[in-house]
Amino acid sequence: MAGVETILGFRGAGKSTLARLLCKSDPRLIVCDTTAEYSHELHWVPETQPDVLRDTVLSGKPFRAAFVPNSLEEVQWLEKLAASQHDITLLMDEIDVWYEHSTANLGEGLSWMAKTGRHYNQRVVAISRIASMMPVQLRAEGVMWVFPLRHAGTRREIRNCTEMSFDPISLEVLEADGDRVMRTQVARISGARLQVLEFDTRTGLLYDRVAPEPAVENLTDNAENDADPGEKPDELRTDEPCHEPAES
Repeated sequence: MAGVETILGFRGAGKSTLARLLCKSDPRLIVCDTTAEYSHELHWVPETQPDVLRDTVLSGKPFRAAFVPNSLEEVQWLEKLAASQHDITLLMDEIDVWYEHSTANLGEGLSWMAKTGRHYNQRVVAISRIASMMPVQLRAEGVMWVFPLRHAGTRREIRNCTEMSFDPISLEVLEADGDRVMRTQVARISGARLQVLEFDTRTGLLYDRVAPEPAVENLTDNAENDADPGEKPDELRTDEPCHEPAES
């Protein structure tokens, strides 16, 4: 599903597991693999060979690739490459490493995808441990997933950036093995709609708190696309900043 989804929670809460669930059916996936967590399970492209990733993305074929950047410049090159395509998902792991406060200016490509990417079936999934370091432009769009949070300041931040008086202090870790979270509550916030689910990090399944069956099919809303339904551009419009794919 096109659009923006942000995931917030402490280290080990299950953010990456949830991200895998959200993106598991996306046929064209680029992971900005900040901590090299996904590289062992996806096609890993060395940062020394960006031309390999560029050729793979521009081929138009299905792919699932992880790229471990060493600098903000490489991150923004990756964002621009994704923004040049339609029917694509960009997963930004630990985005707070690259954009260190909520008002940071996004790169040209990521900004494009956040604002208008839904018209081209572009999807952004961004993960952060700290709410105040998730860029406002991303938090303001689409769906926010919130795991139990530990710091009062972070809880206030969540309340301030949603359309409801939701306090994530009400969320609980339901089962843990030492420091590892096994089962937890997670809130899905979309506009003024709040849904609290239970998430089993061992199986990667989400459950409605009142329904015995997994709630996976109900993860995303059918967001309206106000673009011409008959329009399916092969590339971005020439008057937009991310028309050209990123150069290697």
